[in-house]
Amino acid sequence: MPRIITVNERDEVVGSATSREEAVEQGLFRRIIRVFLFDENGRMLIQKRSMTVDSPLHFDQAVGGHVDEGESYDEAAYRELTEELGVSGFLLTRVTTGLKERDVFCSIYMAEIYSGLTFNFDTQEVESLHWFSPTELDVLLQDNATLCTDGLLTIWPLFKDAILSHIGKHRRVTIVNEKNEIVGYEPYMVAREKRLLRSFAVVFVCDTTGRHLLQRRSRFVSTPLLYDIAAGGHTEEGMTPRETAEKELAEELGIHAKNLKLVVEAFRVETSIGDAYSVTVSADTQIMFDPTEVASVHWFTTEEIDTLILEQPEQFTHHFVSFWNTFRDTITTS
Repeated sequence: MPRIITVNERDEVVGSATSREEAVEQGLFRRIIRVFLFDENGRMLIQKRSMTVDSPLHFDQAVGGHVDEGESYDEAAYRELTEELGVSGFLLTRVTTGLKERDVFCSIYMAEIYSGLTFNFDTQEVESLHWFSPTELDVLLQDNATLCTDGLLTIWPLFKDAILSHIGKHRRVTIVNEKNEIVGYEPYMVAREKRLLRSFAVVFVCDTTGRHLLQRRSRFVSTPLLYDIAAGGHTEEGMTPRETAEKELAEELGIHAKNLKLVVEAFRVETSIGDAYSVTVSADTQIMFDPTEVASVHWFTTEEIDTLILEQPEQFTHHFVSFWNTFRDTITTS
């Protein structure tokens, strides 16, 4: 059972505890996260808590939980999403952090998702899931407050405007046709669920000795803990694939580079069409990766990648293996 972080009155980590009760007995504060989820129609996902947890059968925000020992607020939010609802792969926006609530410090997050998303929620923690418009939630809190958790009763009125102000701010991804021509833009979750053809870009990073940098994907994203291309992402509205490659390289690995070389253009991977770029960095370049997206980074020679794919293909994403087998010579000679 993971231990939970304990903090002082300044939200500074002072230790850990085995449970909420132990922390309370010691007079220590804890860290928690709350996640509010909205669909494309502006409705909010509300969970009804199970019979086996605190405040049983009460309505609460979509996800909530303690920050475990060794975790950041962000990492806890992504973990709880996966554990409680069985979903991952979308971006959380932090609304506020370090908010003091009685004996806890809280960070609040929100995200926009697709209403058709399949939730594999943990029945030990969640009884059921329900969609409410903000107005319907207001009415629920006013007329049936005893059916709601204290946290929801407190947080929603205080941060309703701040949370709602983020809706619609997430950029849409670029939708293309089979000829890689732009045909429109859609929110990522909508495009994914409808299996629309999306534009994306990836970046292969090599050092001056010829080694290749691979990322091992975070446990909070799809295909967790598998080796993948150094950086990549979908092309957002108003951006080119090159700009996307530069942005993802900076956000995921902390590498800021403008001298990217286009090595493969308009290649198809399932429901995406993308461009691949490469960049060479010095062997001592410091990699500052985003732990919510990347678990770790590793340097491999070409021969080491060949051997690992041959002997342990299950350690890689399907996309990486497909790309490497098709474009290996192009990448290694670029």
